[in-house]
Parts: sequence; structure tokens; C-alpha cells
Amino acid sequence: MSPLETTRTEGPFSCPKCRAEQEQSDQCIKCGLIFERYYRLEEERAARTATQPSSPPDAKQSTSTRSIATLIILLLVLCVIIYMRFIRTTDVPSENVSGDTLAEKAGVGGGET
Repeated sequence: MSPLETTRTEGPFSCPKCRAEQEQSDQCIKCGLIFERYYRLEEERAARTATQPSSPPDAKQSTSTRSIATLIILLLVLCVIIYMRFIRTTDVPSENVSGDTLAEKAGVGGGET
């Protein structure tokens, strides 16, 4: 029995949209819903849903593959940032405590006369 046929019974019933209790009629007295149109659209929607194939498993797999690729790229970027910030800065020679550069200590490049 379709939803349209079930609404044709005698006695009070609830509007499917606003749940207002009312006597049998063609239209809701509270929200104005036209029952015949509503149930027809519900039947069409149910028929469409039943005939639609479910999403192929490849779509789900490609989404997870894309997520893994994104995660790997983010990890690589993080590694580069850590390298640039911490490891690379310790490899560069710096000035000593007195302020003299290594070239000045070696006497190269216009030191004192």
C-alpha cells in the first residue's frame, strides 16, 4: 500500500510536514501542504533511490589514496621546515664571543696594521 493510499483512510491524521492533527482533506490546514503532490514526490524519490547504483568502491579507494598522499606531502614539508630551522643553522660558522670573524683571526682581509 502506497503512502497516498494510506492517507485516504477516514478519521484524523497528522500532516507529514508539520505534524498537525487534522481531519482528512487534500491540503494541510496549518502549513498548506498539498498531500497528493507530497506523496507523489516521495514515491518518485524512493523509486530514484532504489534504482540508483551505490557508489563504486574505486571512488572510496581514491579518496583514501588522496588522503594518504596529502599526509605524506605534509610530513615532507614539516621535515624541510625542521631541517631549515634547527639542523642547517648549526652547520653555518658564526662569530666567536669576542666579535671577531674567523677571517679576521686568521689575519686575512684588512685587519689591524
